[in-house]
Amino acid sequence: MSEMSPPNPVPAVVSAPASTVTTSSLLSTPLKRKYDELEQELVPGKKASKCKKKSTFTSMTPIEQLLSLAHFFPRYVHPFMELGDVLLYGPEKHWGAASTSDLPAAKIKRQKSHVESSTPMQTKDQGSDQLVQQMCTAATNSRTLDTNGLKHELTYVLPNPHKDILKPPIPKEESKSEGGLVHPMLRQFILGWNDRALLPPLVFKSSRIVTVAATASAATIPDDSAPGAATPPSDTSPEAVALLKSIVAGTHEMSEQDYPSFFYEEGSYDADDLEKDLLRGDALPRILQHIWVGPKSAINGLRNSIPSGCNAKLHGVFKISPEMIGYAGVQGRTTISTKDWRARDGKFHYEKLFQKITLAWFQEEVFGTNTGPNAPSDAEEESEAADPVLLQRAARRAASEATSSTASSA
Repeated sequence: MSEMSPPNPVPAVVSAPASTVTTSSLLSTPLKRKYDELEQELVPGKKASKCKKKSTFTSMTPIEQLLSLAHFFPRYVHPFMELGDVLLYGPEKHWGAASTSDLPAAKIKRQKSHVESSTPMQTKDQGSDQLVQQMCTAATNSRTLDTNGLKHELTYVLPNPHKDILKPPIPKEESKSEGGLVHPMLRQFILGWNDRALLPPLVFKSSRIVTVAATASAATIPDDSAPGAATPPSDTSPEAVALLKSIVAGTHEMSEQDYPSFFYEEGSYDADDLEKDLLRGDALPRILQHIWVGPKSAINGLRNSIPSGCNAKLHGVFKISPEMIGYAGVQGRTTISTKDWRARDGKFHYEKLFQKITLAWFQEEVFGTNTGPNAPSDAEEESEAADPVLLQRAARRAASEATSSTASSA
């Protein structure tokens, strides 16, 4: 087995999604200014830091390279797709079956003998199956490593983790059962804004006050840590009381149709423009930093250089793609929820959330394309018909077309 070429900027064999963001596109897109700032920190060529050095892709053995690609797969390509199936069907699609239509008879006969000669090797071969299994395990372990590493980084969702605090705090020794909707503060970040806007607004020490049309004016958080203990402020709306009661009873269901409120920048949510500042929340760039550069840079950023052992350096990834942001979004919601990584959390479908971020609207609106490797099928696109963001966009488009039509006919 010959050595594979080094990743530059993405390892060979695993093709980078067609939607990979370039620096120039980020600079010209105000919506992605935060990701542009993050990408600027990932400029290769800086002096390596003195932290423990990992092997680079080119210095690995061929087997290590394949396992490295497996670690790369869930973070950059698709966190829910079965790598075994990708390895089974991908090469056939990429290289295709051997063609004999234009070959002379002698070469066709020779080709047939090559195929027949491979049969004894295939019947004796067990190593390739074991290698595929190792790669699948490596991909799963990589995703699990990220989930476990982010499990206690709950302050990533706060506007300013240096000044703002999570109240009540959740000690690292506590289980995830204390987070999610159970926690009076985290619940506001995991809820969609349509529900969060019903609750008393959060006020942060960093003075970045949430300004939403909340139905309750009180800025206190009701103590409902125990079943039946919820005591909302007296001026809380009946809708908010019903929401809190369903949360305490454990009957409130969330759907991926409502983006978690931490996907938005605090104080910028606009019910009349759901795309405004979507994916501009502080948490997503921090999660990207955590995964690709390291936890130390997640809040403070990079000071001098890219650590030599980080995933960005190891995999040669210095551009941010929609798939990377989608993965960060799924990991972020998992972090503040009560469950570990899974495809579904009740009615909340994580893979659909990933698709929504990367392709259902993200590429079409920002990158002008919807033809990436994870492009949704017609059935999947149909299932997004009730998506509030898409419905709002369709309404704006229809209004714009009607205005244009009226103007042209005048």
